[in-house]
Amino acid sequence: MNSFNETDSQCLDNINNQLLNTLDIGNNTLITLNCQREILINTEKKMNKIDTNLNMSDKIITRMNNFYKRISSIFFKPQNNSTNNQNDVTNIVSAANPNITEVNISENLESPLDIISNNAKKLREISEIINTELKLHNDILNSIDEKTDVSTNKLNKINKNINKLL
Repeated sequence: MNSFNETDSQCLDNINNQLLNTLDIGNNTLITLNCQREILINTEKKMNKIDTNLNMSDKIITRMNNFYKRISSIFFKPQNNSTNNQNDVTNIVSAANPNITEVNISENLESPLDIISNNAKKLREISEIINTELKLHNDILNSIDEKTDVSTNKLNKINKNINKLL
């Protein structure tokens, strides 16, 4: 009977060690996801800047085209042309910035089953945080995808206008 208890104790220790290793992996995953979120947010901000620059380029090309048409229509007679440059401002999607903290592992519980149960609960909490973080990443990626499509369409329009000028 004594060896059975030792076997049970070893089995519980192995289970707890696996849970602790999994908790470490979960914490490292959260840290990595947080860094990746920052990269995604910066990419989205750059897409906003690209969109702003494309809007400005489109306005400049349109003004050049209008100016060329006026000159052509009056046989190159000079004309005063005053224009005001205005920048379009795009909204920056700000992502929620949940605080990601490491899970503290406490081993001051009374029994090995309590330790395993507590660590399993912590593992579930980490899994839920990872799920939330991945949903946030997905939202940011969808926004970047939409902005990329809009910028591509604007760039194609600008290229057509430039080709008309040439």
